[in-house]
Amino acid sequence: MNRGKPFYLHLFPAFVLMTLLVTTFLSVSTTRLYRKFYEKQTQQELLTKARMFAVSLANTDRTPKMVDDLANRMGKQTGTRFTVIDRAGVVLGDSDEDPARLDNHSDRPEIIEARQKEFGSSIRYSESINQTLMYVAVSIDSVIVRSAIPLTLYDQQLKEFLQGNTLAIVLGFITALLLSLILTWLFSRPIEDLKQRAKLLSEGKFTAPLIRSSITEIAALSDIMEYSSETLAKRFRSISRQKERLRGVLGGMVEGVIAFDQDEKVFLFNDAARKMLSIEKENPKGSQIQELIRNVPFQQTVTELVETGEDIHTIISVPTDNDPRILNMNCRILENSRSFLIVMHDITDLKRLENLRRDFAGNVSHELRTPLTSIKGFVETLVDGAINDPDDANHFLCIINRQVDRLNQLIEDLLTIARLEKEEETGAIDMECSAIRPICETAITSCRSRAEKKDIKILYRTDDDSLSGMVVPSLIEQALNNLIDNAIKYSNFGTVVAVETKIADSFLTISVSDEGPGIPRMHLPRLFERFYRVDKARSSSMGGTGLGLAIVKHIAGVHNGSVTVESVVGKGSTFTIHLPKIS
Repeated sequence: MNRGKPFYLHLFPAFVLMTLLVTTFLSVSTTRLYRKFYEKQTQQELLTKARMFAVSLANTDRTPKMVDDLANRMGKQTGTRFTVIDRAGVVLGDSDEDPARLDNHSDRPEIIEARQKEFGSSIRYSESINQTLMYVAVSIDSVIVRSAIPLTLYDQQLKEFLQGNTLAIVLGFITALLLSLILTWLFSRPIEDLKQRAKLLSEGKFTAPLIRSSITEIAALSDIMEYSSETLAKRFRSISRQKERLRGVLGGMVEGVIAFDQDEKVFLFNDAARKMLSIEKENPKGSQIQELIRNVPFQQTVTELVETGEDIHTIISVPTDNDPRILNMNCRILENSRSFLIVMHDITDLKRLENLRRDFAGNVSHELRTPLTSIKGFVETLVDGAINDPDDANHFLCIINRQVDRLNQLIEDLLTIARLEKEEETGAIDMECSAIRPICETAITSCRSRAEKKDIKILYRTDDDSLSGMVVPSLIEQALNNLIDNAIKYSNFGTVVAVETKIADSFLTISVSDEGPGIPRMHLPRLFERFYRVDKARSSSMGGTGLGLAIVKHIAGVHNGSVTVESVVGKGSTFTIHLPKIS
């Protein structure tokens, strides 16, 4: 970028040139005036001497000898060369030379002028005496008297004058240069100040002091700059407030917002969008959107939006470390500009809920259909005549009774989950400070008969028998029953199930560990979903509704706690309920 030259480099050379021209003009003018003055003065002196000589000549006999003697005598007295010439130009007498040796002077300029006027003058080099002289000739009667002096003295005086004049001019020139520097500084300082103020304004600094100038135009410009500064400060503060509001709105939005120009450079990007698209860069503004977001469906949508300029609604999947994130994208071009806006809604949870609802409906239908089909089949068999056979009738009725119990347990579990969900949402649950050991021992006792059938020992371990918590004892007991019952179901004969209570990381924890086959890692995230089974065939053969762990999760939830699982295939599993510790 060509910034040009500073103001003082434009102004100072102009002052220097002006000063040089003025001093040169003054030097030439004074020299010429001095020369004219000296020549006029010398001419007047020579004219006076010539007239004095003419007066003396009028009182003298005009013989050539007398004339020549008079010229010699007066020339010595006045230091002036006198020459007397007749009308024909013949030299009658001369104070410096022999008249007989001198040429005819009728062609001399001063002689010619004296014949025509009262007197004549000229300056020229004299070959007879080898000097430059000033001549003044006066016509008197029949002769012309000429006086002359060499200009050697004049040249010496002129030289001295020129030396003095030159020194004065040089000093004047230096003084003028210094004054030019001062004036340049005085002129450029307020302009430099305005430049610095403008620079500060461009950087958003509006409170810098402004130096006032006595120059009307610069003072007016300073006033305009001051007014502009105040106006810009107000607008900047207004824009800053608007930006803060916009930043607050965008930061508080759960929707992801991205705006970019026609060159696909991002100029608006909120935190929600950065989290949805797993972008690590904290400030993506100015980045190319295709380089910033490495997702093929997203890039294809951006390309289509830029090329067509039409609104686009689509759903894309963004891979994450866990399950993919599902985004609902609404894309459009902004009015009156070639900019584009993308608003994204994270519908991952909604999709998951839809899947859960679909799975729940399918699982409930399956769980209900199986016992109902069995009941219907055996009832039809009884109706067809089996009721007449006491043994078959008794066998079939026992099966129908077990299936009815299974249906009843399924309904009870579903109602339990519904009740727990409501209590978890509203917090409408009455808890009490209760000792934990009695709750655990009651749950162990209720499960011991089932454990003895597989020769399984149930052990209880604790570091502090006095542990207590704010709980609903019946719910904690139900959760432990479910966990211990599962541990017994999936453990081998002759193994151990351990129940342990302790304080860990500011939580009261109740753990149930078994030595069963373990659970593969891929199943752990979904283990507490309703009706989710790791091995569906084995689970069905063991009975149960598939809602036990879901009930445990909700029981922990209503206590403001959680449940976790750790499992190693071939070594067993540990389920832990985490409850808030009493302060």
